[in-house]
Amino acid sequence: MSGLVYHFTGRRDILDDVSQEVFFQAFRSLAKLREPASFGSWIYGITRRICLNWIRRHRSEPLSLDDALDQIEDVAMDRRGRPDCRAEDADLMRAVRSLPPIYREALVLRYFEELSYKEIAEIMRVSASAINVRLVKGRKILRERMTRMSRVRGVVGDEM
Repeated sequence: MSGLVYHFTGRRDILDDVSQEVFFQAFRSLAKLREPASFGSWIYGITRRICLNWIRRHRSEPLSLDDALDQIEDVAMDRRGRPDCRAEDADLMRAVRSLPPIYREALVLRYFEELSYKEIAEIMRVSASAINVRLVKGRKILRERMTRMSRVRGVVGDEM
């Protein structure tokens, strides 16, 4: 859950608060769950709505210096804990976060959360073919941005 919240918001400092809000909302809405087999899609849908609402409410709110430092520390901690974490991983995450929301959401649900097209379609309330289109376009934009980043990295690396 917190991974999904992080991919939507890009903020580690709010994971607990937003996740708690998701669980509270899910608990309050549990009686409305018609098909227990679709619990995963249902909880992802709630998470998605809460994250999108959070993003709308905080869109123009600047990140405080303390929050920025916490995020830098979190990234540094991740890198120390995972020796295989490379600069390309950070570039990929930046590129994913920079995608337009409809592509970013589809890519995150498919590749980070490993959901099926059908599950993503249920969560995003569109057809599976619309998900396919969003994934194709999202991968294309992501590939272009990653290529651009690697070229910039190569130029900067050559100058050093």
